[in-house]
Amino acid sequence: MDATDMSKFFNMVLGAVAGVTAHAGGGIPLATPINLGFTSVDTVATAADSVVLPPAIVSARCTIFNGGAASLSIYNLQSNSQTGGASDAIIPHGSAVPNAGNVAITLAVGHGTTFVCMRPGYWKQVADFA
Repeated sequence: MDATDMSKFFNMVLGAVAGVTAHAGGGIPLATPINLGFTSVDTVATAADSVVLPPAIVSARCTIFNGGAASLSIYNLQSNSQTGGASDAIIPHGSAVPNAGNVAITLAVGHGTTFVCMRPGYWKQVADFA
């Protein structure tokens, strides 16, 4: 790993990304992928426009802020190579049970949320803030 690789790695894990546009029309197949670290989704034009979380790898953390004009749908990754190609799951804030199937987490305008991964293939929503 050289200095360029290290820089890319640290920006991905610790960096902040602003100006992200959610996929118009929502859904998983074309949802905008986001990185680890902090992501500000600044263009959410219609309700349920969507993003997809990165692979759920132990100790990963992901914070998302909805700076758009409508509610944002946050989906789980459908194929994680770290778990043999299985879909990741999202455990909503205040619950111990993963969402069924491909149910999105909805993030209101002006709100943010944080996800952490404590076991392979599972994101836990640990905070929701306004």
